[in-house]
Amino acid sequence: MRALNISIVGATGAVGAELIRRLEVSPIPVNRLRLLASRNSAGRQVRFRDEICFVEALDEIGDLETDIAFLCAGSAVSAEWGPRVAAQGALVIDNSSTFRMDPDVPLVVPQINPSVLSHRSRPGIVANPNCTTIQLARALRPPVTALDVHSEAVYLEFEKPVRLEQVHQLLARARCSTVCGRNSRRYPTPRFIINPEDVHVARVRVNSENPRGLWLWVVADNLQVGAALNALLIAQLAIANGLVGEK
Repeated sequence: MRALNISIVGATGAVGAELIRRLEVSPIPVNRLRLLASRNSAGRQVRFRDEICFVEALDEIGDLETDIAFLCAGSAVSAEWGPRVAAQGALVIDNSSTFRMDPDVPLVVPQINPSVLSHRSRPGIVANPNCTTIQLARALRPPVTALDVHSEAVYLEFEKPVRLEQVHQLLARARCSTVCGRNSRRYPTPRFIINPEDVHVARVRVNSENPRGLWLWVVADNLQVGAALNALLIAQLAIANGLVGEK
């Protein structure tokens, strides 16, 4: 596979900056990294793989000439630039809410539904779910066929009674951390999480009044597990499936 031209729109924001850091240590071969933001950020210097990249003003750009474009600058920018960049032939991975409800745009969490990227969608755009949705989907995958951290108190009801031991066993096989059971006082909080790349699940307990009900406490870093990491994993999945970089 050839080295790719990659663009990050919103490169100076929190998600864009985290995405740059993760892309730098990823196995993705990069020929050229183009960083774009508002005019106020134009001219900033960012080091990437021993090179200096200069931030460019988005509104002064015509054709991005890119293979993959990450949009991390909000819904208004995504609505304008998503279809425009996709029409130029790029695979667009959008971090806003703009395309999440579009039936033609795949909404992807690579650990959950990788098959939806077995082919390129007609619009050429992939939507990155909300970061709280990503962590919840990853946490619920085995039970169901501040800081930059989100916490969720989750209540589920199943068709059949739930066995707590089985829930813990299933969670242990997944990429998440079950910290404690019902009687433990230790559980993850936004300030103290062990591995920021994991989804941390704790306080798992069956509803004493309903054996089909299950409570969970779910904590994850919304930049690393959410917006930035998931966007990068989408890109890696698209590359692995030959959707970009084959020519």
